[in-house]
Amino acid sequence: MRTREQLMGAQQDALDALFSNLPETLTVKEVSGIVRKTPQGVYSMLKAGKLPGYEVAGGWIIIRDELKEQMRRGSSREQATED
Repeated sequence: MRTREQLMGAQQDALDALFSNLPETLTVKEVSGIVRKTPQGVYSMLKAGKLPGYEVAGGWIIIRDELKEQMRRGSSREQATED
């Protein structure tokens, strides 16, 4: 069985790989591909505060590193493997 540290390292590696070639700011369309939701679903998640983003002049700015960190903190892998 893998240790908690090993799981966290694997999670970090996977997220780092997922975000490695993305620009510093992301569009709703780019985020929809990452989280596998429709753009409308991403808008809903942004408005509800479930995804980090900034509404500016009628559009949204999503900071890559903020999204990555939120995904890292919200991972269910750690909780699912602790039993």
